[in-house]
Amino acid sequence: MDIVLALGGRAVAIYPVGALFFRSDLAMDKDTRHLLFWGGLRGALALALALAVPKSLPEHDVLIGVAFAVVAFSVFVQGLTFPALLRRSGLLGKVDSNA
Repeated sequence: MDIVLALGGRAVAIYPVGALFFRSDLAMDKDTRHLLFWGGLRGALALALALAVPKSLPEHDVLIGVAFAVVAFSVFVQGLTFPALLRRSGLLGKVDSNA
């Protein structure tokens, strides 16, 4: 459930904001918005912030567990599937040719 909420928050941050720039020079295509959504990897900072919470907080252990689960999902699922998403969008060839 926590992962779904994290992904939902990311979707709320990416898609409506992307729509605001639809008619400007900063407009993004559909594939770019999807890549920004899925590639929003969360990592060490989230876990460091959770570990910095005082142990006196009743939900201390739950908070660390949730942060670890979201970070693990992000790294293993999102990180490992991101190259396939890049290939599928056709953007991987554009990135390689610009290098």
